[in-house]
Amino acid sequence: QQRLLRNLSAHEYVLELLKIPYDKLNDNSMKEVMNHAHNFLQKFVSNNSINQKLLQKHEKHFITDLDERNAKTLTAIYENNTELCAEIDQNVISQFVQAIEKYKEYNTDNTASANKTNHSTDATSQQLIYCLFLKTIITCGLDEYGSTGDRISWKKHRLAKKDKFNQN
Repeated sequence: QQRLLRNLSAHEYVLELLKIPYDKLNDNSMKEVMNHAHNFLQKFVSNNSINQKLLQKHEKHFITDLDERNAKTLTAIYENNTELCAEIDQNVISQFVQAIEKYKEYNTDNTASANKTNHSTDATSQQLIYCLFLKTIITCGLDEYGSTGDRISWKKHRLAKKDKFNQN
């Protein structure tokens, strides 16, 4: 099914759909459409390295407006894909670290008691989602490290992959 959807370029239509501007605070029907679009993309890349590679080319779209849905979709793109995790742009990781820091500051700075509980719960939820993305990247690196044995072998393995990547 994933291959059929890929061959029909269904992901391209969904990516275009995600670019449509809408009122994120008041347009609940469009929020629902966007949730379905992200769910589609997450299932489209699930355990499919070819589809993950296709969507990884569009990671800037997800980073531009880093929210819960985009973070989950990015996590799905990189999940269990050591090749993509090894090639990840440092700017992507920086965006997630900054997002975690932003919500951490929000939790410590916001002292309005009535709204603090709901907002700090949302902020904590956001932080966890961002942390899950970073955990996915780190886990891929550890899996790769574990499969190559010791550190020296792992460094040689990484250098060989880097040389192969630079030749292409």
